[in-house]
Amino acid sequence: MKYVIKPFQNYANSKNYKDYTSNNGNISAFENNPIKRVKSALLETFTELTNVVASSIYDALGDDTVEVTSAVPIILQVEEHKMMYQKYLNLVCDAIAISGLVLGTKEANAVMDKFRLEIELIPEEKKKSNNELFSYLLLRPLKRIHEYEELLLNIKNDTENYYSSFSLDKVKIAHSHWRQLSNTAHKNQIEAESTKKFWESCSPKIIEALAIPSRRLLRESKTHMINLHNAGRFSSHYFVLLTDVLVHLQYSNFSTYQLKTMWVEVIPNSSAIQNGIQISLPEDTLTLVCPTSSDKGQWMYALQEGIKRSVNTSIEYNMQVPRAPPLVRTASYTFTKHPQYKDATYTGQWFCGKLHGEGVMNWAEGKCYDGEFRQSVFQGPGKLQVPELEGITSYEGVWKNGKLQGKGII
Repeated sequence: MKYVIKPFQNYANSKNYKDYTSNNGNISAFENNPIKRVKSALLETFTELTNVVASSIYDALGDDTVEVTSAVPIILQVEEHKMMYQKYLNLVCDAIAISGLVLGTKEANAVMDKFRLEIELIPEEKKKSNNELFSYLLLRPLKRIHEYEELLLNIKNDTENYYSSFSLDKVKIAHSHWRQLSNTAHKNQIEAESTKKFWESCSPKIIEALAIPSRRLLRESKTHMINLHNAGRFSSHYFVLLTDVLVHLQYSNFSTYQLKTMWVEVIPNSSAIQNGIQISLPEDTLTLVCPTSSDKGQWMYALQEGIKRSVNTSIEYNMQVPRAPPLVRTASYTFTKHPQYKDATYTGQWFCGKLHGEGVMNWAEGKCYDGEFRQSVFQGPGKLQVPELEGITSYEGVWKNGKLQGKGII
């Protein structure tokens, strides 16, 4: 196993790799380049995963027990293995989405020179360019996920061999875990490939501003139509839904709206609007229309899925998600247009696009309010600190409609 692990390990940590993954060896450029950071993390995790698999195989070969649940690591240590593969899956898909599995000729040759022994084990039909070999090696663990699921299914359905009910329960539990991860891997890989094709169709300006490894394309209005309500006949509006932002492009300009602070609802059909969706944001309200009821339903589903993914960012998002985005959330937002909060950053609770609950508002000039809000104004117990020439003046007490009421401390 050391011949499998060492080439990646040595290359990921070598000076040559840092040189290839930076501009003229500038490490700060390497750290600021998302593609190069993803490659480095991917190689390190590949090494980690290979070490875990090698260790598990060694332990299994040295175990004389005949009980399958005690001898097969993907059953015995299912949660540990599943978590490791989930981490690797996320990194591989991040790399796919931003073309991170594509290497330059010089870089590909440098990597594959380390793998002469391993290349002998690769099927002849896969031995094409060094670039393709690199992709094949890094995608191989994803195929293992599907193979594990199939293996456990066969063990579970094996009627010729007898397993105790205790062992069979373990097999069933393990199969459930790997089946879930196999479905997730299939879905995520398709999503990453789709995102890669989307970025390839974008201008350099859009790619530089928006293309980051963790983002995925969920829907866009060129193939799935949606438009602003009452948009002008000659106006241009293009909407792109990514996993954390909605992008509104108009000619060469674009605006982004964070999904964490977005609430969506269907507008009832009327003589004024058909198949409408209302999007509530901290400083804007967008009214969008779709050509058909079916399009409206699909866009609503995509928007809600995007909001859920943005709010639930844990590594196992795909395994346990709520049915609908929460109406009450905790998020940060910097205001740009609000007359009272312009250039201020709020961190705290929201309800349907409004500041509602406990939160902290920090202004650029140093003013700070820490307390309760209702419908985006100070309401309830709170403390406002205002910097002045003599120092900081504090106003603490109960607020109503943005003003200090009754007794307080100044």
